Amino acid sequence: MMNRHRAFTLIELLIVVAIIGILAAIAVPNFMNALIRANVARAKSDMRTFETALSAYRMDYGHYFFWSGYKTAGERFHAITTPIAYLTSIPIDPFSYNRNYLPDTVDYTEMTEEIDYIPYDQRGVMCLYANEDGRQPTDWILLSIGPDLCECYAFLAGKMALGPGLTQRLYTTWLYSPTNGIQSHGDILHVSWPGVPF
Repeated sequence: MMNRHRAFTLIELLIVVAIIGILAAIAVPNFMNALIRANVARAKSDMRTFETALSAYRMDYGHYFFWSGYKTAGERFHAITTPIAYLTSIPIDPFSYNRNYLPDTVDYTEMTEEIDYIPYDQRGVMCLYANEDGRQPTDWILLSIGPDLCECYAFLAGKMALGPGLTQRLYTTWLYSPTNGIQSHGDILHVSWPGVPF
């Protein structure tokens, strides 16, 4: 009597490979979308934490802290981390594309890893440094580059000091919105001005 071993045919193997390929094609984009949604949620959560620290700082000093220029991360956020820790750690932008940046010995560049902070006075003019004319920061914008990894707000740098109304309208056009797809164009912004969605 002959010993016959049953084996898979080439057609059966090709069908199994095709089924695995189809399942992978469905699963990988869903995994990537879940990762993007998680990073958006993390950026917004970090911005809310930053907002709480800013509010506590303002309660103590009567104004928000000044933007301290292109310095290291520790120097830029020194006002809210030392000596009173309004913020215990510097919030990192989850969409940052320069993940090897943050030793405090490296100069700040446009490729920052932190969530960006820009203070404004009551007229809507940026308060970049402590002013001799007595202007104090009364409003702020927190920025994340968003899933498109494009600093859209950098385009508006020259227009940021045009007043709160115009600045709000400009920023609203550059807001990230997942309604056009998870990787939509725009930045994640959180502002102290009323009427700008977050």
